[in-house]
Amino acid sequence: MCIRDRDRKDAEFNLSPTAEEVVTTLVSGEYSSYRDLPVTLYQINWKYRDELRPRFGLLRAREFLMKDAYSFHADVDDLKRTYQDLYDAYSRIFTRCGLVFRAVEAEAGEIGGDTNHEFMAVADVGEDDFVWCSSCAYAANVEAARRGAPPRHEGLVDAPEMETVDTPDMPGIAPVAAHLGVPTSALLKCIVFEVEGDDDPELGAALVPGDRDVSEQALAQALAPRTFRLLTDEDFAARPELTRGYLGPHNPAIHLVVADPSVAAEHSWVTGANARDQHVRDAVLGRDFAVDEWADLVSVVPGDACPRCGSALAVDRGIEVGHVFQLGTKYTEALEVRYQDDAGDQHPMVMGCYG
Repeated sequence: MCIRDRDRKDAEFNLSPTAEEVVTTLVSGEYSSYRDLPVTLYQINWKYRDELRPRFGLLRAREFLMKDAYSFHADVDDLKRTYQDLYDAYSRIFTRCGLVFRAVEAEAGEIGGDTNHEFMAVADVGEDDFVWCSSCAYAANVEAARRGAPPRHEGLVDAPEMETVDTPDMPGIAPVAAHLGVPTSALLKCIVFEVEGDDDPELGAALVPGDRDVSEQALAQALAPRTFRLLTDEDFAARPELTRGYLGPHNPAIHLVVADPSVAAEHSWVTGANARDQHVRDAVLGRDFAVDEWADLVSVVPGDACPRCGSALAVDRGIEVGHVFQLGTKYTEALEVRYQDDAGDQHPMVMGCYG
C-alpha cells in the first residue's frame, strides 16, 4: 500500500505507512476459525518518516528498511507467548550484532496497546533518553519512566503566615531562589494548562518542586481520559489575571490542581503571588493552597529511586532499534476481525505487532 503525498518543502514522495490496519484487513479475509490461530505475518520493506531535521546519517533518516510482523491469537495468554518469543528473538539478534542494548518500557503512542517494550542501543548520539536500575531489571524510556514515590507528609506544616515579597523582574525559578537565599527545591513550580472533559474547558495547574520538570506524558496519564494543552503566549496575553512567571496555585482562576507527591513535603513553599514582580513565602499545603489530585508528575533524573527496588536510577541515551507491542483487540474490534470458537461463538482476534 502506498500513498503519494507532498512534504513541507512541497516535494512529492510515496509513503509506506505502518501496516496494522492493512494486515488486519488481510487476515480477516483469510482466517476465521480458532483452528487457524495463532498466525504471524511479516514483511520487510521501506518505511517513511517526514522528519523535521534529518540528521546523523542513519539516524532520523526520512526512509529506512524495516521488518515488521503482526500476530493474531484466540486469547491474551497465546499473545503473551508469541510476544515473549519475538522479544527473545530480537534480543538474540541485537546480541549477535554486538550491540549494547536494553529493552525498556515505553509509551505506546498512536500504535496503542497496554504492554510494549522498546529496544534501545546505548549510544552517546542517541535520540532518546532512558532510565535503568543496576539492582533490578527495571528500565524505561524517559516518557514512560516513573520513580519511587517520595513519602507524603499528611499534616499541616508549622510555618508563619504567608508573606508577600518583592521579586522585581524575576519570572524564573533560579533568580527568585538566589534573591531570597533559598534552594530552588524550596520553590513551587506552577505550570498552567487548559483541561477538557465532559464540561467546558477549565484551567488547571501542575505543581512540582522548582528543581524538577513536569513530564507532559505523566500529566496526560494523570488527567486521562480528559485532554489538556499548555497555555501559549497568546493565552497569557488574553488573560491578564494570569501573570506569567508569577503564578501560584492559589490563583482563583485555577479550578484543578494536580501535584506531584513531593509537594506534600515537611516544609512550606515559595511560589508566585499571582501579581507581577511578587512571590510569597511560607505557602503551606492545606492552609494556603489545596491539591485536587495527586500523581507522579516529575521527569525522572539520575539518582531518583527505582519504583521497584528503591535503588538509584541511571539515565543513558540510546537509539531505538526495535519495538514490540501487545495490541489486544484495538484493531480487530475496530475492523470487526473475528474468529469462531469450537462452540460456534464469534470473538475478536487478539493481536500483537513487532518491528
